[in-house]
Amino acid sequence: MSGRSLQLAFLFILLSLTTKSAFVISSEVGDAHIKCIERERHALLMIKQSLIDEYGHLSSWGNEENKKDFCKWRGVGCSNQTGRVAKLNLQVTSFFDIPVMSLKGNISSFLIELKHLNYLDMSFNDFGGQQIPEFIGSLNKLRLLGLSAANFSGRVPYQLGNLSRLQSLDLSNNFGMYAEKLEWLSHLSNLRHLHIDNVQLTKAVDWLQVVSELPYLNELQSRCLVTLDLSNNKIQGPIPDYALWNMSSLLYLDLTENGITGIPRSFGNLCRLKTLTLERNNLTGELPELFLNLSAGCTKSTLQVLTLNNNMLSGSLPDFTLFSSLRELYLYENRLNGSFPNSFAQFSGITILDLSSNQLVGSLPDYFSVLTSMAALDVSRNRLNGTLPETYMGNPELCGDPLPNKCRDNEPPQPPAATLHENEDGFETRGFYVSMILGFITGFWGVCAEAKQPTGHMHVSVCYLDFTSPL
Repeated sequence: MSGRSLQLAFLFILLSLTTKSAFVISSEVGDAHIKCIERERHALLMIKQSLIDEYGHLSSWGNEENKKDFCKWRGVGCSNQTGRVAKLNLQVTSFFDIPVMSLKGNISSFLIELKHLNYLDMSFNDFGGQQIPEFIGSLNKLRLLGLSAANFSGRVPYQLGNLSRLQSLDLSNNFGMYAEKLEWLSHLSNLRHLHIDNVQLTKAVDWLQVVSELPYLNELQSRCLVTLDLSNNKIQGPIPDYALWNMSSLLYLDLTENGITGIPRSFGNLCRLKTLTLERNNLTGELPELFLNLSAGCTKSTLQVLTLNNNMLSGSLPDFTLFSSLRELYLYENRLNGSFPNSFAQFSGITILDLSSNQLVGSLPDYFSVLTSMAALDVSRNRLNGTLPETYMGNPELCGDPLPNKCRDNEPPQPPAATLHENEDGFETRGFYVSMILGFITGFWGVCAEAKQPTGHMHVSVCYLDFTSPL
């Protein structure tokens, strides 16, 4: 046999072996695919078996010859490329978010056999108050998980944090469900939509910090919180606009002693908020701008106590009368400047106003004396000047210079140590401190008033005023 004939024979044998191997491999892959398909069909039937379907929602699911193709079953969606189950939508009809003709029973652990599942919605069913199964956290290809209004209760399983590809998570309106910690949410770095309305978060003190760090989150809904204390939680930077969106039940919000640098306009839409505490943060910028954010919506009609002391807020005093219900306002230890606006005369509901340790200038207006609801006013450690208004001098029990009545045998008493400081010329001066308790019955006992006049300006320190009303 010639050399060329030997070469041809060798190539023929090699081609035959390659074709046979490819056929064997293809057959094995085909067999494996068929087995996977059959395993998924069996898993779906076991899921159906664990459910109570009183209204025939899953009547298209079965072993009958005309039901062999499970990709045509109601609520089942398959990949066009692989034929594997990619979508399972068992959400039933609802009427105003109330389930109608819902599925009942249990969620079968056969669900984890659907290894290519990226969409799972079981909302508006009735799972009898059971806890969300922990094995759902094994469906690591999920992009959407909907479990809204499905009568789940108990603790939200932290295993949901394994769903790293998840983009939408809806746990809302499961009224017996709660979360102790939400650290697991921080692992859902692709999350865009989070609905946790009516999930109890009173123990989850870390939740705002967690959601603030989710880079793609643009929708957050939670309507069940009444009191939220996030003080000393190391929250840094500006609060994102979505963080407290739709928290319509919130009454008390405490963000004391964090590293917060700004608040969003969405704070103005907390329509039941009564107390907002942001003291000892890193708030900067103009106070009037912050007030515009807070007064942009319904919050301006409900807010009663606002605490912003020990920040770095600057600018002039805004129109506080924007907040019709405001009773207590704490702005001490900031960088506020300017004088008292005329709008203060209409600030009739205020009981406590603390503007101490700022850079306010001008004199104390007369109208403070006619704000009958005022219980305490502190404007000490500012740059106020001028004389004490005559309206304050008409109180017979008020004593001390520049008033004619002398205190304690002409010996002015020592004011509180907190009001003492040294000025640039070495003179010991007092800031302006006024504490007023105005009552039609109880009144307020006066002790002393004092004034010094270094460098040609009147710096008045009024320790206690007597505005006692006669019985």
